[in-house]
Amino acid sequence: MLRKFSLILIAVLMFAACEKTETCKILGTLYKNNSDTLSLRMLDSAVLPDCIGNLTNLKHLDLEFNKLTSLPESIGNLANLDSLELNGNDLTSLPESIDNLKNLKSLGLGNNKLTSLPESIGNLANLESLELFGNYLTSLPESISNLTNLKHLELFGNQLTSLPESIGNLKNLEYLGLGGNRLTSLPESISNLKNLKHLDLNGGYNNLSNTEKAKIKSWLPNCKIEWY
Repeated sequence: MLRKFSLILIAVLMFAACEKTETCKILGTLYKNNSDTLSLRMLDSAVLPDCIGNLTNLKHLDLEFNKLTSLPESIGNLANLDSLELNGNDLTSLPESIDNLKNLKSLGLGNNKLTSLPESIGNLANLESLELFGNYLTSLPESISNLTNLKHLELFGNQLTSLPESIGNLKNLEYLGLGGNRLTSLPESISNLKNLKHLDLNGGYNNLSNTEKAKIKSWLPNCKIEWY
């Protein structure tokens, strides 16, 4: 455990201090030690080198709180990733290769600058947690319905005006965060979310009428619902 922590710490320090080519050499050296966890957070870096795609044994990659504006297509080579944390960056889009990450269970994309999600996100069939809070999303792709293992979906602080009917396919969903959006209604298919324990509609510009609230309560009688 101590050795793994040392590898993470060395990676963080070296990534901050080196140019891209030198960083690749260092990451390559680290990878020879078969570390499956890499943390490169708070490094004030806007570029992730392509060579990150060579670290194919990685299971946990933490890139939170940098200034990343994009991800290299090579990120799709990390087929063993279990968690990918990208909260607190400046991402405006995701690479198409993201759909190669079939083993991904947790994806953190909060506090970025995303205006839309690719349809390919629906190919991440093993995803259990998806955080998208604090972006600029105005809609969700229909393919979101393919994420049937999803338990936690956080969409707080976007610009959503509606949800797709297909949201009702997320039968394993336990938490749905919709606060801080611009919703005036929810689709009736939300009544299919029998495992939903917590629905957060708190804050922001959501403007649900009392009639709409009564509908939602009737659809989800066993769910905790936050309105304010």
